[in-house]
Amino acid sequence: MFPNLLQDSVWHTTSVERFNGIILAGSILPEPPIDDSERWGTACGKEMYPYVRRLGGVSLFDFTGFDEVKYGEMFPVSNWSAFVPCCSKWDESIWIKINTNAIQENFIDGVALLNRWKKEGSYQNRIMPRIESAHIGPLPSSAFLDVFKYSGGKWQKLNGPSYVR
Repeated sequence: MFPNLLQDSVWHTTSVERFNGIILAGSILPEPPIDDSERWGTACGKEMYPYVRRLGGVSLFDFTGFDEVKYGEMFPVSNWSAFVPCCSKWDESIWIKINTNAIQENFIDGVALLNRWKKEGSYQNRIMPRIESAHIGPLPSSAFLDVFKYSGGKWQKLNGPSYVR
């Protein structure tokens, strides 16, 4: 079941360990210093990387107006549930709510991103139709509105110094 907390906002999700790196860097990096084996959608090589990564962007979820039933009917092979509420590879996830007004120069919403993907014929590059959006280039932490940790079936809001462990 889709968490109400994520509804009608734009988010980036990551692991606790990676989030600490984001805080130290001061931004979410399109190419963070982590091995490709730890990244989503890299098993088939560079030519088939996720579309947003090919663009040099940071992948975001845009859950504005999201209806999981309707979305599932429209896009039955989309695997958003592998990330929500917690990435299937992790025991806990960090969810960063993004202020899109603060990043609008480099933000591509989900509909525009999907249209660009189709126009370019980038079908070998993965995309989650309509709910995946992008920020091209590093996304500054100044655009973070809220940060939540999901662990053990519970949400916890993180503040200030508790970001970094």
